[in-house]
Amino acid sequence: MKQKFLRCLPVMLAVLLIAGVAQAAPVTTDVWYGFEFYGPPPQPTIGFGDGLLLTDPGVPAWDYTSALATVVTITDLQADIDYFALYDFGLLVGSTPIRTTTPGAPWCDYDPEACIAAGFSTDTFFLGAGSHSLTIAQLGASGGGVGAFRVSAVPEPGTLLLLGSGLCGLACLRRRRV
Repeated sequence: MKQKFLRCLPVMLAVLLIAGVAQAAPVTTDVWYGFEFYGPPPQPTIGFGDGLLLTDPGVPAWDYTSALATVVTITDLQADIDYFALYDFGLLVGSTPIRTTTPGAPWCDYDPEACIAAGFSTDTFFLGAGSHSLTIAQLGASGGGVGAFRVSAVPEPGTLLLLGSGLCGLACLRRRRV
């Protein structure tokens, strides 16, 4: 019995590692992907990468499959005048808020983190576990521009509970030793 378990252990570990977030090309988690658009709204977007901060996701739709729930973060880049709608399999998930550039607003170029910190049009959308096919449409008033999106896995509640319990246990042990 023990030998059978030990033979199956590598397979079980491999399944657990793969089950976290299985991706279909080209979208993977925790990578900022750039997109651009041209023409009057609503304008579909196309992939764009700057080679430094943004990866080119290729031609939409951008597909991925996840065993965990995910969040998709979308932000405007450069000048803060555009906002976007997120679609999953052609169904509207939501849109980022309408913003306009204020005098003296910082120019964040192609840095999504800097644009989010500067208050550019940004939102995060929750998507459940499973397959997704994302497209983004530009809704702002400009005739062209760039934005970015990122998909991040959301830890399941059981994982958070386990992590929290472990941290509480470590805190209790440390308190006893002091």
